[in-house]
Amino acid sequence: MEKETTSQSQTPQLSSAEKEVAHFIDAYIDREINKMRSYMTDSFQSSYDFESIKAEHPQKKVPVSFRMIRTSKEAGSVTVVVEIMFENQKSGSQKPLQYSYELIKDSGSGKLLINSEKNLKKAQPFYKKPLFWILTILGLVAISALAYWIFTSTKTTQNQQSIKGGWHLVVDGAKTVDDAAATASKDQEGFDNYSKKLNDYRNLIGDVKFKAEQIKPSSSDKDDLSNYKNALNTLNDYISEASTQSKNVADLTTADNSKLESLSDTAEKATNTFEQNAKFLSDKMPSEIFNIEKTISAQVDKLDEVEQKEQEAQNAAAEATAKDAADKTAVTNVITAFEQGYIAGNASTMRPYMTTGFQGEYNFNQLTPEQRQYQYPSSFRIINVNKQSDGTYKAQVNVLNKYTDNPNQYTQGYEYSLISQSSKWLINNEKTVNEF
Repeated sequence: MEKETTSQSQTPQLSSAEKEVAHFIDAYIDREINKMRSYMTDSFQSSYDFESIKAEHPQKKVPVSFRMIRTSKEAGSVTVVVEIMFENQKSGSQKPLQYSYELIKDSGSGKLLINSEKNLKKAQPFYKKPLFWILTILGLVAISALAYWIFTSTKTTQNQQSIKGGWHLVVDGAKTVDDAAATASKDQEGFDNYSKKLNDYRNLIGDVKFKAEQIKPSSSDKDDLSNYKNALNTLNDYISEASTQSKNVADLTTADNSKLESLSDTAEKATNTFEQNAKFLSDKMPSEIFNIEKTISAQVDKLDEVEQKEQEAQNAAAEATAKDAADKTAVTNVITAFEQGYIAGNASTMRPYMTTGFQGEYNFNQLTPEQRQYQYPSSFRIINVNKQSDGTYKAQVNVLNKYTDNPNQYTQGYEYSLISQSSKWLINNEKTVNEF
């Protein structure tokens, strides 16, 4: 047994404590359980594992020697620290372990007895322990992973905020266009306003699209960013075409209509893909924005209808003008034939151009030679033929009358009213007036 030397200040009782411990350990090395018990308090015996040191229980490591390390005294007890050398039965290697023994005085015999045993594992420098390096490596890995996660999370959060903000502007712009669509069919001013909103929306999408190109993807949001850019690209193509068509409605063809429908379908699919996968979005594109073709087609139909009505009006006006011209010619011919019959004094020539009522009122006696022996109608001149608001015509005629017995002459004015009967123009009334 090796034993550390105690200082001179230690009492004989301390040396006695070391001896008691030394005897206990000798008995422990020799596996003499009964001898060990003689140095132990009852409480220590009850808690000690004697089964592990019995001879019939083989041990992987056995104590072979020991040495005293230090002894100290506290109130009512003495503590002895011992280093015991253990030998591995299989490899022969040895390893020291330190134990602390607390001794107290037995009240009956006055003898010092061991009351407890503590295994004092020798503190190894923390940097030499394998666990330290394992924990260090794990810590570095964890810190690196955390740093990478923080970096990617921060970048992802920033990207998501940029995407979310840009999409909010695009959705708001779509709502503005939809609001304008509600009044686009009201009148031309309403559609012009709608066309302006489409142009503004095209510019807005172009700005958002440019900013989206500046966003650098992270590993966790590259798909969302790709879908976002694709949605913006297809929307830009769609709205640009819609804006162009809204400015040239009169020149659009069915091919233009089909092109806009195709661009709308592509943009809607790209938008749905983006919104369905980007769970962080708070704004959703209104579906009405993909119905621009209907609004423009309605305006095309409206213009076609206006053009058709204008054409019909022109045709009607042309027909009315032609009819008026034909009617005026017919009326003029009627007046001419009537006046020619009057000049000739031929009633049978005049009657076909007179209504039945007018024939009954007319004084045909004035046509006889007896009535014209002193004066007679020599010629006539049609002054004007005018259509009236009720569709009838009035004709003003001057008749030159001459005397049979002298060269004097005078002009008599007549105003005739003509109506249409059975697709024929007939004189219905004659009024004598001063010459026109």
